[in-house]
Amino acid sequence: MRIREIDVPEVFQRLVHAILVATFGDEIEVVDDSGGDGGLDAYHRPTGTLYAIYCPEKRPVDGAAYEREIKSDLKKATTLREEKGYAINRWIFVTPEDLREPMQRIVRDRAAETRMEGICFGETHLRDLFLRHQHLHGLFPDLINPSIVERLSAVERGLIELARTREPMDQPGTVTQRAERLLPTGRIVELSRQLESGDKPSMKELNRIRLESSDSGEQLWATLITIDNLNPATEPGRTLALVEQGISLAQSLNEQGIGASLLAKKAWILSFQMSVEDIDIYYTIEAGNSIGFHTMSDSEFSGTQRRIQVAAEEAAATFLQAENRARETRCYADLAVIYQLHANALALFYHFHSRVPKLAAQARSEVARMRDYYETSLRIAAALDDAFLLARGYHNYANDLRLIKSYDEATNMATRAQEVATASDMKMMQRRAAELISRIDQDKARDLAPSAEPDEDGGC
Repeated sequence: MRIREIDVPEVFQRLVHAILVATFGDEIEVVDDSGGDGGLDAYHRPTGTLYAIYCPEKRPVDGAAYEREIKSDLKKATTLREEKGYAINRWIFVTPEDLREPMQRIVRDRAAETRMEGICFGETHLRDLFLRHQHLHGLFPDLINPSIVERLSAVERGLIELARTREPMDQPGTVTQRAERLLPTGRIVELSRQLESGDKPSMKELNRIRLESSDSGEQLWATLITIDNLNPATEPGRTLALVEQGISLAQSLNEQGIGASLLAKKAWILSFQMSVEDIDIYYTIEAGNSIGFHTMSDSEFSGTQRRIQVAAEEAAATFLQAENRARETRCYADLAVIYQLHANALALFYHFHSRVPKLAAQARSEVARMRDYYETSLRIAAALDDAFLLARGYHNYANDLRLIKSYDEATNMATRAQEVATASDMKMMQRRAAELISRIDQDKARDLAPSAEPDEDGGC
């Protein structure tokens, strides 16, 4: 992604704030504008410079829209100077794209009318400053790494090449070209089947293997199956600990694909925890405000928001790291799993945040990315002829389409999951797909009812 392509105001503001803080340190003042910033996006007190950050949500932007924003923000700047005591003599209009010369002249002329120097900052200035501060690169990985479209196209090319060059494999759907791919032992396979049939005591034996087996490969598979049978939404701490254990085992066995998919699971947990905490804080504050009781001070709120933002950025960077590792080692089925996890994290972000006014636009923008990830995951599964991966992909896609209330599409995907599961005699997946179709019908009927209550669950 290029800076000029950013069309979510919250993302652009966060980027500009991060660049300014990295450049000026504690000399720059930034504010949380959730309650209205009065035109004070950022202020550099030593030089009397006020930054007005503007990110249009629709492109292309006509000149009239820019002129309205310039007029409005300069009026706010004048109020800050005349009534609030800010010694503003320099006004910088910050936008994602570089403005053309006629618009830059308007900025200079309108600012001069208010006795300020008017300057424009766009992609050229921002990118130069961004590249100087390497610690920001991990916080905004999409600005450094290829766009999602370019990355997915590279995966498609890799799959075509794989189809041309690989020899027939004894194990259909093998995750990578490596013949020595680690496979579960017969004992692990049997325990997994018992768990699928609802035999809970087999989990005790699985945990014993995980903790006591002298075979690292067997330990790894026991860990993977244990993770699959936990609900990270209700047991995030335990799941995260097991994921870290699995990553360590995969690394010791040089199982790059499994390690990458576990890394994505870690990113999913971080993303889910961030979404839940963020939405809890939002509704707590809203409830307090409705009765005139402030549940959190401004400084506490800002600190909490920064902590949540760091968690979100860590999750995004971890997803990208997992994706790169699987793609570079050509572990395509693991890559498909990673894409499904990332897609689900985006769907949950939409589900939790689409009702929050300040985050609704960003939440809507994540839906297209979710679809891209799922569609590519399904293409990978089909290219590998991996029926289980394909059925699970259709099922997870259907559940996330349910979360974003695209019910007809959700039913279609769930039906496909059911068809693949039936053809491959996957009884548990058949049951899950049938239950999901019923759930979709219930949710659709509930949303058509006069007083629909929002659903709060979901996930891979």
